[in-house]
This record gives sequence, C-alpha cells and structure tokens, in this order.
Amino acid sequence: MDCKHSEWLMMDALDGALAATDRQRLMAHLDTCARCRVDWDALVALDQMLAPAPLVSPPPGFADRVEDRIARFEAQRRTLLGGLILLGAAAALCLIAVPSLLNGRSLVEAYGTFLQDAYRFFGFVVLLGRKLVSALWLTLDTLAGSVDVSVLNLLVYAAGTVLALLAWRRSSQSRREATQVLHPQR
Repeated sequence: MDCKHSEWLMMDALDGALAATDRQRLMAHLDTCARCRVDWDALVALDQMLAPAPLVSPPPGFADRVEDRIARFEAQRRTLLGGLILLGAAAALCLIAVPSLLNGRSLVEAYGTFLQDAYRFFGFVVLLGRKLVSALWLTLDTLAGSVDVSVLNLLVYAAGTVLALLAWRRSSQSRREATQVLHPQR
C-alpha cells in the first residue's frame, strides 16, 4: 500500500466507515511506515480533541438563502444565454434581410461601404494598439533604465501587483457575499 492510499483509509477509519480488511491493511502499513504513523497519531489526537465539541447548526434559513441564490444565479445564466441566442438570431436575420430591402442589391453591394468602413476602423484600432504598446514599452524601458532594473523584472512586478489586487478584490467580494448569505439584514 502506498502512503497516498493510506491517507484516504485513515480518513475513513476516523469516520468509522472502513471495512475490517482495509483496516488491517492500514494498520499493517502504519507498522512499517513511520511518516504515516506520525500522521495517524496526529489525526487520532485531533479527532479525540474535537470529539466533545458540539456541532454548530447554521443560522435559521441558511439553506433556503443558499438555494435561493443558486436559483437566482441559474435564472440569470439562462436569461443571459437566451438573450445571446436571440441577439445572434436577430443579427443573422438582419444580415440576410437587409440586402433584399435595399432594392435587390447583392450582399457585397449592400454592405460594401459598411465593410470598407469596418476594415478602415479595424486598421485604425490595430495601428493605435501598436502605437500604445510602443509607447508603453518605451516608458517601461526608460523607467527600468533610471532605476537600473530590467524591463522583464519590471513587467513581472507589475503583473504580480495586478494579480495581487485582483485576488484581494475577489476575496473581499467573496467575504461580502458570505456575510450577505449568513446575515441578509446587513
């Protein structure tokens, strides 16, 4: 038996859900593996320490509030998906119907100027994006040179800062949501 499998058997043994043959295999492994024996002894001590602690019931209405939030989330998801499908169907109908409304001109004739304008706009966005990236790179290179740090280190630091801010925002949002579920009057 490997140590990873014995960890699962330890949990089942503590819960009283382990068959006699599996319990014998676990005990045989614990007799030969010092690391697992230390883990087992710690788990047994922790289980004995927590055994007299009373189970805490959730506040009244907790399950109902959680089920309501799940139902609202699912309803929002279905509404959003239905809206996107409806929007796609409407766009497809417009693309098919509009040329016939424009005196029988072909799709290319009807959308010719639109496609040309869209192509020019896309080219403008790409050009603007290239210029912004170039300006950002020049700024970072200048900043890195002034503090004698490589641009890569500066980018890693900036990315780490952004990720840390996003993680903090997510955790604070999760805490607010948990507080609203546990205490809806707040």
